[in-house]
Amino acid sequence: MQRINNFSSGRVRWHGLALVCTLSTLAQIAQLGILPPLLALILQNRGIPAAQIGAFAAAPWLMILAVSRFIPRLITSLGLVRAGALAIAASIVSVAGMTAAASDFWILLAFNFTAGFGLILRWIVCDLWILQIAGERWRGRAIGAHETLMGLGIAVGPGMLVATGIDGAVPFAMCAGVLALALVPLSAALPWDARPAATKKSSDGDGFFVLFVILPTALAGAFVCGFIETSAISLLPASAAGLGMSAAAAALLVTAFGAGNTLLQFPLGWLADKISCVRAQIVAAIVTLVGAAVFPLAINGDNLQAGTSILPWVVLFFWGGAAGGMYTLAVMEVGEKTGGARLVAALSTVAVAYTIGGVIGPAASGAALQIFPPHGFMLAAAVVVIAFLVVVGRRK
Repeated sequence: MQRINNFSSGRVRWHGLALVCTLSTLAQIAQLGILPPLLALILQNRGIPAAQIGAFAAAPWLMILAVSRFIPRLITSLGLVRAGALAIAASIVSVAGMTAAASDFWILLAFNFTAGFGLILRWIVCDLWILQIAGERWRGRAIGAHETLMGLGIAVGPGMLVATGIDGAVPFAMCAGVLALALVPLSAALPWDARPAATKKSSDGDGFFVLFVILPTALAGAFVCGFIETSAISLLPASAAGLGMSAAAAALLVTAFGAGNTLLQFPLGWLADKISCVRAQIVAAIVTLVGAAVFPLAINGDNLQAGTSILPWVVLFFWGGAAGGMYTLAVMEVGEKTGGARLVAALSTVAVAYTIGGVIGPAASGAALQIFPPHGFMLAAAVVVIAFLVVVGRRK
């Protein structure tokens, strides 16, 4: 059985990195850039209540929580390329089912739920692929570049919907076509039986708490990232509007947050290569904490006119980069501290930690914003970052 670590140097290594980044970007455009906004807009046009749309959007993430414990064994059994092909094929089947049943809410919900399987499997395959072939010297920069392309994929997807519209089968066909293109890099990738390097002692039984003892910083950082990212998308405009910013300007803050989240991952990876991933996590956490404290002042302080200064956008740019970097650095720490079967299990658990944060974040932040307007969202973000720093301070 040929192992992937035979391909971790020289020209073949860079060839592999290019292939996995291409695969990830194409899949990301379809799975997170096109499909979620397409489905939300379709439901909104049908008059579905916002709360019901929100529950609908959570379906694939619930699937991730349901199947994540089986992903390591599946990848080890199938190999990276076969598992990647299965992920793309499963996503195409889900999109095809949505196309055929777009008029039925419950069938659409069922296929949206199953879409989470293709998403989590592709997610773990690509993270594992990057870690196995990047090499220790370039690990941070490789992961940072990969995460930057992930952000660009999410940004490109909604723009493609502008060209097709949301009516009929055309946008679904476009989504399936982009997913099909993601199979092309797989055809030129590693041998189809390439598997993660295995150790004698399997770690299939490692649960969340076992891995938390080994990787407290990574798992806590992934949770913080999921908590803040998903909360920011929905609550940043409301928080800024409560501080006196115009509605239009407040909505654009999400763009600044997303731009930082996309563009600052490579610099954070470079920093981690220089000072270690845990120290870079601490830097990112401190920047996130400072950003949560400074953001209200950036809008109201020092006689700034709300909506007319660039300072709030600058703060959100760096805040988004630091918060998003918590996941990038978590993946890097997993590659640094684990290997073999435990590496696959650890990556899956990091994804679960992010997903749990993403499920809890909007609800907790929304409640905090209602109890402590208009500072509740930033207060909630500060609390989880402080908790992260406590975990880091107590780790052994």
